[in-house]
Amino acid sequence: MSRIYKPLLASYSFSMSNSLPSIKRELSEISLGDKHSFRTSISEQDIDQFAKLSGDFNPLHMSSEFARRRGFRSRVVHGSYLNALVSRMVGMFLPGENALIQQMQLIFRTPVYAGDTVELSAVVSRLSESVNSMVVDIKISVLENQETN
Repeated sequence: MSRIYKPLLASYSFSMSNSLPSIKRELSEISLGDKHSFRTSISEQDIDQFAKLSGDFNPLHMSSEFARRRGFRSRVVHGSYLNALVSRMVGMFLPGENALIQQMQLIFRTPVYAGDTVELSAVVSRLSESVNSMVVDIKISVLENQETN
């Protein structure tokens, strides 16, 4: 669950690219149940770049061999990388431009690995025009792994 400040958007669909358009809508244009989703694949290079940015070089993220010795299939994607994808959803799509996350509750039920394709699905579950905010429920699902398919 993510609490959003100064929200903007409704449903919108397009293919991802390096230059992403943001969506701009007023809170009055958003309804309960509005949805948006996007898919992205996470490469080993993405994990490497995130490690450099965050400074988190934990070997579970950086070494397939180390991760396998600890019972994982391969390198584990940083939880904060997944959090950054949630930020992309909120800041770019639902609600979109001018939105800020006020609160976030994360539960990691299963690891995400290098090579996985994930889908983020968001739905507006609460709106409050009096305080100009909304609650957006966001789920991250693993769709496929390029290494195992």
